Amino acid sequence: SIAFHPSLRISEEEEANPFLVARGDGSVSLYSTRNATPRRTWRNFAEGGIVSVAWSPTRPAVFFVLDSSSTIHFFLLLEKTDMPVLSEKVQKERVVDFCVGIAPPEGGKSRRSFMAVAFESGIVQVHILLSKFNDPVGNEERMMRERLEDESKT
Repeated sequence: SIAFHPSLRISEEEEANPFLVARGDGSVSLYSTRNATPRRTWRNFAEGGIVSVAWSPTRPAVFFVLDSSSTIHFFLLLEKTDMPVLSEKVQKERVVDFCVGIAPPEGGKSRRSFMAVAFESGIVQVHILLSKFNDPVGNEERMMRERLEDESKT
C-alpha cells in the first residue's frame, strides 16, 4: 500500500511531496518524491505484514496503519515519532482493509474524520475518530514540514 500526503509539501521552495510505503515485512517508510531513500522507517510495531496505510485528512502529522493481524496503529508524529501512540487489535474477525475520510462540517462544527473498516465477511463499520486524531494542533502543518526538513538534513 502507498499513500501520498493529502496536503503537505516537504518544503515551500521544492515540489517534494511525502508519501508512506507499507511493506510485507511489517515496516512502513516515509519517502519524498525527490529522493529514493526513505526519510524515516518504522519497524517492530506490527504483528505481521502491513496491509494498508492512510494519512489523516485533517491532521498533517497523523497516519494510520493496518497490519495482517487486524491491528490498526495510530501514529501521531508530533507527539511520539518512533512508535504508534495507540494500537487497536480487532478481535471480532479479520480486517481486510480500511480507509480514512472526512465528513463536511455541520451546523458550525469542525469537520470530523472517520475510519471505515472492512471485514473479511463483507461487513463494513464506520467509526468517528477521536478529536486527538482529528483536530489539528496549532501550526501543525508548519511543524510537520520543519520536522521533515530537519530529517532530510541528517
